Amino acid sequence: MYFVEKIFPSQKGFFPSDRGYFAMRENLDDKIVGFYSFQTTESKLKKILAPIAFGKVFLRFDRDKMNQWVIKPFAIEHDKNFFLLPIDLKSA
Repeated sequence: MYFVEKIFPSQKGFFPSDRGYFAMRENLDDKIVGFYSFQTTESKLKKILAPIAFGKVFLRFDRDKMNQWVIKPFAIEHDKNFFLLPIDLKSA
């Protein structure tokens, strides 16, 4: 179980390079548990489904038919290809 204490926005499109990700991770004492995205497109998903994101949490924020925000939580997994595995999200 993880408790998220801080959320930092990153540049558009997640991290621009592996080097940028590792620099960010080092600055945060290796405490990155995941990533998030608003109104995720297929091109954004392609960037996050990568080796450096394996095992991390991914929160997808989308709008429903009533224009309300919906949070869809996933784990970034790998089995021949990278994919999003739906997980449970509990709020405090």
